[in-house]
Amino acid sequence: MLGVARCDNFKKRLSNFDTVNDVDHKIAVTEKVADDVQRPINATRSERLRNNNAMFFFNFQQAVPKMGLLDIKEGNQREVQSDCWRVN
Repeated sequence: MLGVARCDNFKKRLSNFDTVNDVDHKIAVTEKVADDVQRPINATRSERLRNNNAMFFFNFQQAVPKMGLLDIKEGNQREVQSDCWRVN
């Protein structure tokens, strides 16, 4: 998951969309292109990364290709949700 929705009105739209609208607000399920294992950063891990440049750069090197697989929208394809309580 990339990011977290904190607006209660927006969270409700993720699963309880209004079928009267032309837009289906369900989240589309996509194929996994990278592993989905969560590796939480905690104080111990942060400390190890700070004190070990080789570990940091190895982890960074592993993350860059995964970042390249993200489907980032550009130009006219992107949508900015300026108010989470309104449908664009």
